[in-house]
Amino acid sequence: MAKQLVTASISAPGFYGLNTQDSSVTLNEGFALVTENCVIDQYGRLGARKGYEYVTDKVTHADVELKGGFEFTDILGVSTLIGWNDTTFYTSSNDTLTAITDNSSNTINEGDWVGVTLNDECFFYDKNYSPMQYVSGTNELVDLTDAPHGNIAISAYGRVWVANTTTDSLTLYWSDLLDGTNFSTGSAGSIDLAAILVNGGDEIVALGTQAGRLIVFCKDNVVVFSDNDGDTILDPINMRLVEVISGVGCVARDSVQNVGNDVLFLAEDGLRSLGRLVQEKGQPLSDLSKNIRDELVREISLSPDRLKIKSVYSQREAFYLLLIPAFNEIYCFDVREFLQNGAARATNWEEQHQTDMLMVGEELYFTHTHGFAKYTGYLDDESSYDFKYYTNYLDFGDATQQKEVKRMAVTVISAKNQNLTLRVGYDYTRISWFEEATALSYTSLAEWGTDEYGIAEFGTGDTIETIRAPMGGSGNIIQAGFEAVINGYALSIQRVDLYVKQGRVY
Repeated sequence: MAKQLVTASISAPGFYGLNTQDSSVTLNEGFALVTENCVIDQYGRLGARKGYEYVTDKVTHADVELKGGFEFTDILGVSTLIGWNDTTFYTSSNDTLTAITDNSSNTINEGDWVGVTLNDECFFYDKNYSPMQYVSGTNELVDLTDAPHGNIAISAYGRVWVANTTTDSLTLYWSDLLDGTNFSTGSAGSIDLAAILVNGGDEIVALGTQAGRLIVFCKDNVVVFSDNDGDTILDPINMRLVEVISGVGCVARDSVQNVGNDVLFLAEDGLRSLGRLVQEKGQPLSDLSKNIRDELVREISLSPDRLKIKSVYSQREAFYLLLIPAFNEIYCFDVREFLQNGAARATNWEEQHQTDMLMVGEELYFTHTHGFAKYTGYLDDESSYDFKYYTNYLDFGDATQQKEVKRMAVTVISAKNQNLTLRVGYDYTRISWFEEATALSYTSLAEWGTDEYGIAEFGTGDTIETIRAPMGGSGNIIQAGFEAVINGYALSIQRVDLYVKQGRVY
């Protein structure tokens, strides 16, 4: 007597994001083991990320190789987009980059610059060079002679704050009120954190702000300052120590981002949330990357230059992006809501070659090979890219019983005809996804062969449609998924159904 098919349905595939940390067989079906080039949209569906289009004329500026960018907004609200490569600073207007005249004493051959704006003035810092001021009226850079040569700078509470010079990594400097050129007179000053930290030795890595407080991120400590008023304005004259959080610190200067009422930063053990101070009782910390912890920590530890690690927060897209350039990878953390274990829903974008990410107004921009590019559309500079989703391992409640997937159905939403490749595999035999991300080939494995999955095509229009394809093979543990080539149109997953025939027990 023929056995009845058992149906397994995943109604919101990948809703909980990527999880490479926990035991995959016991994972909730909402998790995924592969989410390449995916985002979680506002409806909780797993869908394709957007691509990028150059806003710079990439023919005129071929191979300009921008390494960083900064938006300078003057006191009248006029925005100037500034970018730089290893030797030259540029302003960007329409589709043209115009070189900024360098009248500073620097001979720039490479730099990890950070830009700040204060009171209609724009400054750039890198501890290996003299700080510079950008003069918009003459489109030139000049020396900032009274400022420390720091690697870290932030504009907050009416001052420029600078730290980590070539000779002192634990002193924090601040400028006079509303005068970013003056670090020696008026209310300018400094503080040596060596007298505050329990062990004395550490290094300032980044600076941040939150609710009238100044956050100093060291490698192994987080130091929180406030003033006596406790309002949203910090006066360094009355600055006091609120808390020192030991045993955790920041490893990448440009990973610090204000996200709503929170501050996110990259620690040695993953992406951390500083949280809000609650009635002066302490600063709670939570690990937002715990579902992908080992993979992220491995990439951090193997990154040779952590100043190259970049981040950005997009309020419009509701995500925090973390770029690990040593691996050409971006981790996308959805910040609309967090999971029960406190983690953010994460996905990953492969083959990402941008060098920096920044918000220009409400738009997300990248610095890239041929200039500035904008996060938009569904092509990467007129080229298609791959979208991949695979479930966690499924045993249907009994890992000892053999199973055969007879048919697979995927319900998708798309605005255009697209080809999908549906796949199913058995018993953990597929090559590890992350180890083979840049040279992946399922056809070399028998259980993933072309005779065991179908290729389906669905109709035009912004519609919901279900694609069905026959499957084959057998095993005790099942993994299913599909791939698509994103070639100008959006795609998201609504539902995955597996029709399984169960056999004898092994």
